[in-house]
Amino acid sequence: GVYVHDLKRNKTVAINADTIYPTASMVKVPILVGVMDKIKRGELDYHQTLVYTDSLFYDDGDVVGNLKNNAKIELSKVIMLMLTTSD
Repeated sequence: GVYVHDLKRNKTVAINADTIYPTASMVKVPILVGVMDKIKRGELDYHQTLVYTDSLFYDDGDVVGNLKNNAKIELSKVIMLMLTTSD
């Protein structure tokens, strides 16, 4: 569903705005916005290498859960995995 309210013009568009949807993947939106903002500010680099440690292990059967301790992975791949496989 979509709900948009233009505060300047006081106009609203609503499409299925009252329909209930599961929100499981909605957390990805603010995470992605935050990461992209940090990239824009120069606090992160899209191609920087990250180090996975097994203290982050979460056994959900996805790709990141199969990484070995101290595995190196590029931030761009972590973003892609978050968006495509829910890692």
